[in-house]
Amino acid sequence: MRRALFIVAVNFLVLVSLLLLLETFGQTLALLRPSYEVLFLQPDRALGWKQVPNLHWKWTGSHWYAADFSVQVNTNSAGFRDLNREPERPNGVARVALIGDSLVEAVQVPFEKTGGQLLEKKLNDKKLDVGERRQRWEVLNFGISNFSVGQYLLVWEKHASRYQPDYVFVFVARFHLDRTLQAAEAPGGFKETSKKQLRIRPSFRLDQDNLIRVEATDYEEFVRVQEQVIDSEFGGGRSRRRVQLTLPHYVDFLRDAVCSSLAAPLEEYSLRLNLKILETLGKDIARKGARMVVLDAAPYFEYGNPDLSARLEEFCNLNNFGYIPLYKILLDANANGKPTHWRHDCHFNELGNELLAGAMYDWLATEAR
Repeated sequence: MRRALFIVAVNFLVLVSLLLLLETFGQTLALLRPSYEVLFLQPDRALGWKQVPNLHWKWTGSHWYAADFSVQVNTNSAGFRDLNREPERPNGVARVALIGDSLVEAVQVPFEKTGGQLLEKKLNDKKLDVGERRQRWEVLNFGISNFSVGQYLLVWEKHASRYQPDYVFVFVARFHLDRTLQAAEAPGGFKETSKKQLRIRPSFRLDQDNLIRVEATDYEEFVRVQEQVIDSEFGGGRSRRRVQLTLPHYVDFLRDAVCSSLAAPLEEYSLRLNLKILETLGKDIARKGARMVVLDAAPYFEYGNPDLSARLEEFCNLNNFGYIPLYKILLDANANGKPTHWRHDCHFNELGNELLAGAMYDWLATEAR
């Protein structure tokens, strides 16, 4: 019995020593490649939320250390990850507006390597001409993390339309449609509100064929809770270094991110609602003298159900909206051994942003005449 207890004790000490060694390794890694929690989004009554204007911060992803990237991020005076732009379009300038979520926002890569900036550089380097008054191009980024198709319409009305773009690219995947129906932001979107399930997203519904807007009923509580978190947990700021035990996260450390899943069947009501929103958005864009182009990324994130892409393409053809099957370009790159997203993060890496910019440029080179 004494020998058995001795063996158990030795094994236990070996196990504890191994765990301590792993924790020491993890904490050393966190010191060498620190990760940060950042409240870079703030409540916005019209949109639900948006980036904090004129904020400078470092983004490293959601892991205990900077697993894939460590990026310095700046927002402009309007609260977008872009240069400061005057709403009045300068003479001789053609403008492109990008509307989407975090995949357009692109805080996972340096600013000059985002899809928008790569497109702007390529358009100007190639001197793509769309008429006498348009010898120079500007590409404006209106991407906001966790946005829905419904919020795309709101950001167009509140912000993007003021900048008089000639073309508006709208990034669409299945989860953007699903978010339109989710008044309560999903866990992970906002640490301070996910447990409370606050209704902080403006949403939409259909009454017959009429689009009805539904305000975010917990907006004031959202403001109060975030202010409380800033004061109590962030010391009055919006960024802090992550300090945590690393052992519970080793599984994430060892495995690659899985960024696609088997598609669930489309709900007809959700599809009708979101297509109605896109129709409203596209027609308002056209009334203001511009053209909407849908960037279809749906099968890149979900496979086994081509219905959404088929419906999107048909919808765009019927309404004279532009359509780009972006997913084909991304999936082809992945199939050829060229990853388009980070190892531990499903957002586009530098190649993914290059392919996004290239797809938009090719469409403009063909259609923008």
